[in-house]
Amino acid sequence: MKRVAVAAAALVAASTSAAAPSEWEPRAPLPLPRTEVSAAAVASEIVVVGGYTSDGASSRRADAYSPSRDTWRRLPDLPVGVNHAMGLDWVLKAFIVVVVGGMGNLGGSILAAIFISLLEAYASLVVSPAQAVIVSFVALILTLLFRPTGLFVPTPK
Repeated sequence: MKRVAVAAAALVAASTSAAAPSEWEPRAPLPLPRTEVSAAAVASEIVVVGGYTSDGASSRRADAYSPSRDTWRRLPDLPVGVNHAMGLDWVLKAFIVVVVGGMGNLGGSILAAIFISLLEAYASLVVSPAQAVIVSFVALILTLLFRPTGLFVPTPK
């Protein structure tokens, strides 16, 4: 991970300097080595947040790298440890809602969100909450089979 951060920092430093070096050069290593981090360029710094630590736990740490000074500074820790895969559940839910509601149909997506959440809530009463998410995928598959344009899109006449 240190090499990835160093490589990213060197890339940004090379792109921001007038005379870019033709070779990779060593830079200050990331203070706490971690893998699968989230990173973004903010102003003239590279901010690195979260990721997995060497013991496999999600990190709460945030650091900012300054390519011009070749230094890292510690930012306030996040409230919870984060990693790259934490948003996957939300992305899948959003995809299901858009397909069931109808692509490009905002009202349909809102109705689909209510419909899917009620289905999951009811299913969690019948089976375990962990298995209730299967209902969303069943709704997705049935929608694609019988109403591929979405449940809440008027059928053309």
